[in-house]
Amino acid sequence: MFNFVYALSSIPLFLFLFLSASIVSAISMFLVNRFIPLTLRKQENVPCGYVVGTISVIYAVLAGFIILYAMNNFDKASEISVREASLITKIFRDASRLPQPLQAEAQRDMQEYADKVINIEFPSLAKEKVTDAGLIVLDKLDHQLSTYPTTNMIFYLRLHAVHTEINELYATYDQRMSINNSALNSDLWGVYIISSILTLVINCILGVHIRLHMLFQAILTVMVSATLFLIIAMDHPFSGTFAISSEIFQTSVTEMNKYQKESIDTNAKSIAIQQTQDVLRTPHMVPHARTASRT
Repeated sequence: MFNFVYALSSIPLFLFLFLSASIVSAISMFLVNRFIPLTLRKQENVPCGYVVGTISVIYAVLAGFIILYAMNNFDKASEISVREASLITKIFRDASRLPQPLQAEAQRDMQEYADKVINIEFPSLAKEKVTDAGLIVLDKLDHQLSTYPTTNMIFYLRLHAVHTEINELYATYDQRMSINNSALNSDLWGVYIISSILTLVINCILGVHIRLHMLFQAILTVMVSATLFLIIAMDHPFSGTFAISSEIFQTSVTEMNKYQKESIDTNAKSIAIQQTQDVLRTPHMVPHARTASRT
């Protein structure tokens, strides 16, 4: 399939497909009416109707399977994005249990990773390009966790838990990149386009009055255009008309900022309470009663 169609918005894409299908329909009707007389087609309407019906059913089944594949692929890509965003937030929260300065570095890396995904990776995927901006951040954090020295068993278990989540994030990242490349291949597109053209052409052999025939052909053209539109719109999950947005990652960034603010407020309150308790525990010098009476 021509790559430029994936960059078209909804209305231009449908108009392009409808115009292309209309050209095929118009040429087919002209050639059929030019070389096959209407009287002959009316005489053979019954067998022609069987042929048209058979081809239409086969085309409908083929279109249904392809649309189902595209929709499943799109839903899977959406689920992967949601899981990736939730892992970012989870790692950010669990990193708060790590010792400093590793805690601050891990949380900062998660914020940077989300920023790279939103501002670099998703715009690149929308243009059918691949970048490893987020992967670089993950590699840096993975190296920090792997080389951090600790002999404390509690900290080790916490570090291991965060490291496990990082590996899950690696896997989710790879799945997102992989599913972006799982679009319909050129062979399937070739079969479907040939089937669409054949369906439009074969409908022209029916022996029907020209005006009624034009109406039938126009309806069929709209249906073929609509199925092509739906497949193209959902074939590449991260680009095109129905592309998955980075909104879920924006939500993850908002949650991380909120959690960070709550942590700062909680620490400030804890420090204030501790200072108050220290003041109350400090012994105060009380003047002697006799000294006070003399004064």
